[in-house]
Amino acid sequence: SKIGASQTIAYLNQLLRFSRGATSAVAMHRFALVGMAGFFLDFLVVAALQSLGASIAIAHVSGFCLSAAFNYLGHMKWSFHDRPREKSQFARFILVSVMAIALRGGFIAAATELDFPFFAVVLSGIAGGGVVSYIGNEFYVFRNDRFLSSAARWRLAAVAIAVYAVALRLVYQGSIDLIPQEAYYWNYAQHPALGYLDHPPMVAWLIWLGTSVFGDSEFGVRIVAALSWLTTAFFMFRLTKNLFGQTAAFLALMLLSVFPFYFLIGILTTPDAPLAAAWAGALYFLERALRAKDARAWLGAGLCVGLGMLSKYTIALLGPAALVYLILHPQSRRWLLTTSPYICAGVAAVLFTPVIAWNANHGWASFQFQGSRRWFQGDLEFSTPTLVLFMAALLGPIGISLAGHAASRMVRLPTRTFLREAGMFVIVFTLAPLSVFVFYSLFHPVKLNWTGPVWLAFLPAMANVVVKAIRKGDRPRFMTSLQITTALSIVAFALLLHYLALGLPLIGHTGKLRGLPVAWEEFGAEAGRIRADVEAETGQQPLLVGMDTYNIASELAFYGAGPAALETVTSQNLFGRNGLMFDTWYSNRSSDGRDVIMISVKEPGVSDDGLSAWFESIGPVEQQAVRKNGAVAGRFFYRIGYGFRRPD
Repeated sequence: SKIGASQTIAYLNQLLRFSRGATSAVAMHRFALVGMAGFFLDFLVVAALQSLGASIAIAHVSGFCLSAAFNYLGHMKWSFHDRPREKSQFARFILVSVMAIALRGGFIAAATELDFPFFAVVLSGIAGGGVVSYIGNEFYVFRNDRFLSSAARWRLAAVAIAVYAVALRLVYQGSIDLIPQEAYYWNYAQHPALGYLDHPPMVAWLIWLGTSVFGDSEFGVRIVAALSWLTTAFFMFRLTKNLFGQTAAFLALMLLSVFPFYFLIGILTTPDAPLAAAWAGALYFLERALRAKDARAWLGAGLCVGLGMLSKYTIALLGPAALVYLILHPQSRRWLLTTSPYICAGVAAVLFTPVIAWNANHGWASFQFQGSRRWFQGDLEFSTPTLVLFMAALLGPIGISLAGHAASRMVRLPTRTFLREAGMFVIVFTLAPLSVFVFYSLFHPVKLNWTGPVWLAFLPAMANVVVKAIRKGDRPRFMTSLQITTALSIVAFALLLHYLALGLPLIGHTGKLRGLPVAWEEFGAEAGRIRADVEAETGQQPLLVGMDTYNIASELAFYGAGPAALETVTSQNLFGRNGLMFDTWYSNRSSDGRDVIMISVKEPGVSDDGLSAWFESIGPVEQQAVRKNGAVAGRFFYRIGYGFRRPD
C-alpha cells in the first residue's frame, strides 16, 4: 500500500523522539565534549601541517583522520558506551567518515576559491564535514534503528543520499575547472542567438542567466545544472509515485543520485541537463494524460517537449513513443479522436520556432549537422556493442542489475495484466526511443551520452524492484549487494570531486590536459603569460588560436584571454579547418598582418609544416608545463607565427 508524505514525516519525528529519549543528558554532554576536543585537535593538526608546507589536501585529510579516530573511540567508549553495538558499526563509521571528508573538502575548495583567510577556510571545512559526521554518527553509526520498518529505513536512506549528492555538487561546482564542452557553451552565451550549429540555444540561455547573476565563474556556469537536476528529481518523484507508490518514489530519488549519468548532469552544464529535466517533465504529464485521462496534462507535455527541443532534438522521440502507446493501449485510443494530442504537438512546435527561424536564415545548418550528415554521410560502422557498453557506463553497476531485474519481471507478466499495469507505460517510453539509437548503431558510430535521458522512463520500474524486495524480505543477498554498491557509488563520486578540486594525498594532478577538468585555469594563465610576452616584444596584441575543433579555444576564451576574449581567441578555423561555431563567430574579422600564438595539447597540432605558408615568418615549436599545487599537471605546445597572411 502507498504510504503518504505525512506518514514519512511521522517516521522522521519518531526517529528524532527516539534520539532524544535514548540519549541521556549525561550522554549528550559527553558527546559535546568529545566533539569539541575533536574539533580543536583537527584544527591544530591542519594548521601545523600547513605551516610546515604540506598541501591543503594532505593537511585537512590528516586532521580529519586523527580527529575522526578520536571521536569514534570517545563516543564508543564514553559517550554511547551503553548503546548496542552491531558488527557493521565500524564499516558504517568508515562510510560516514569518507562522505564527511569529501564534503568538507568541497567547503575548503569553495572557501579557497572565494579568497577566505586561512582560519575561515579551515573552519568552513570542519563545520561542513562536521554536519555529515554528526548526523551519520548519531543516526547511523551509533544508532539502532530496528524500531523502524525496513521500508522506512530505505526511505530515510534515500533522502539522505539525495540531499548529500546535491550538497556535494553545490560545494564543488565552483572550484572545479570547466570541461571544454562547458567552456564552449559559455562561448555560446557570449554570442546570443536563436540557434547554433551543433545544438539548440537552451544551454546558452541558461548559462547567460547563471552568469548574469553569479558572474563569469564556474559557479555561474554550473548553477543551472543543479537547478535542472532538481527539476528532474521533482518530476521523477511524482511520476514514480503515480506508477508504483511513495516508497518507490523515494528510492527513485536515490537512484537518480547514484547513477553516473544523472549524477554528472547535476554538476556539468551541457545540453543534457535541461534535456533530462524536460524529458522527466514530459513523461510525468504524458503519464497523467494517458493513464489518469487528464486532458489538461497534454498541454504540460507539449510545453516540456517544446522546451526540451530547445535543448536537444532527441526529445522528439517521445512523440512516436506516445503514438505507439495510443495504438497499443485500447483504452487510450480515444485520444486520437480528440484535439488534445494535436494541441500538445502544436505547443511543442510553437516553442521550437526560434530554432526553425535560425536554421532558415543559416541554410538549415543545424538540421543538416544533426540529421542528414549523421545518417547519410561518413563511413558505415557497426557500433551496437559500443552502445551497450555506453549504456552500462551511464547506469553503473546498480542500474545494470536493477534494469535486468525489472525487465525480467515485466517479461513474465501476462499480456492482460501488462496492458493494465504501469509496466506498459515504462516499456513503451523506454523501448521506442531506445530502438532508434539501436538501429542507428547498426550503421554509424554512437556517443556516450545519447541514451542517458531514455532511462528516465525505466527508472521507476528499477525503484519498484527494490520495493518488491523490501516487502517480501526474502532476498537478503540482493539487498546487501544494493546497499554496498550504493555506498561505493556515492563514495566514488565524492572522492572524484575531491580529487578534481584539491587532489588526494599521495595522488597528485599529473597527466594530460585533455583528460579530466584539472589545471585548465592554470593553462589559461600560462597562455596569458605567453601572450603578454609576445605583446611586449612586438607592441601588438597577438591572436590566440586553439589548434583543434573547439576545446582549446573555448578554454582559452574562458581562462586565458581576459576581457578581450571575443576579439583575441579563435579556433583552427583560421586555417580553413573545422571550428564548429568559431567559424561563424570569427568569420567577419580580419587577421591579416596579426601575430598568432598557435596552441595545442598535442605536438602535431602545431608542428605541421604547412602552417609556415600562412605567415611571413614562424617560430619553432615550444613546450610549456602547467603546474597545479606545485606539481606538473600537464603540458601544452605552442608556436608563434608573425604576420598572418592567406596562402596564394
